[in-house]
Amino acid sequence: MNYLEITNEVLVRMREEEVTSVSDPENDPQQKLVCKFVNDAKALVERAHTWNALRKSWVIDLAQDVNRYRLTGNVEQSTIYLVRYQNGRIMSEVNGIKMEAQPTQKGTPVYYAPKTVANNNVEINVFPTPDESFGGTGGVYEYGNTDRSINLPPSAATARFGQASKFGSPDKDLLVFGYGQPPMMKLDDDLLLVPQEPVIHYTLAYAQRERGEAGGQASAEVFAMAKQYLSDAISRDVENSKLEYVWEAV
Repeated sequence: MNYLEITNEVLVRMREEEVTSVSDPENDPQQKLVCKFVNDAKALVERAHTWNALRKSWVIDLAQDVNRYRLTGNVEQSTIYLVRYQNGRIMSEVNGIKMEAQPTQKGTPVYYAPKTVANNNVEINVFPTPDESFGGTGGVYEYGNTDRSINLPPSAATARFGQASKFGSPDKDLLVFGYGQPPMMKLDDDLLLVPQEPVIHYTLAYAQRERGEAGGQASAEVFAMAKQYLSDAISRDVENSKLEYVWEAV
């Protein structure tokens, strides 16, 4: 569902008039509040679980003397679970503080640490700093998207693992796998990626609590329904990747 559809789903349940656009200045205060509550509910649901729908992948084109890379794209508050070279060699995550304590060293990066956040985008540091054998642009690309400052070859945008061999090589380009929370919805057609039922009902619960009534339901009842919808949605999502929740000795 998109932003406008979710907003109107809630307004109908509140016995309010539907809106033709979430950004229409003629919307009344109650309608504008519901638009705000949709994003509040969206953020709550997105942060409640590592949803499969929010998995993200990036290609890092390592460049000489560049040891910090920002995971750009249409995401915020990214979390990382794997970094590897395109040839399959896995990078090891290390303590960021200990990495800073190491003397400057150049070579082929073997360690990484997600140490900083800039403009809601996670930045990762690599160690050692890439040496002169790395002649890349230092670009970071979300699969299927391009950084506006750099032209990404079509093959890199469409390949299963974002193969970036045309501007790097399998042993010099990193693949980063993780999760990323999308930014707030602003336009009518902005799509919701996580399950819609908990978002709709948490929005309704927020609106009901603010107004004091929503179709005769008490605030506690609406929140309980929303919580149940969220719990059910998480259970279904976990079932699609259940092996990731099995602890194994290493």
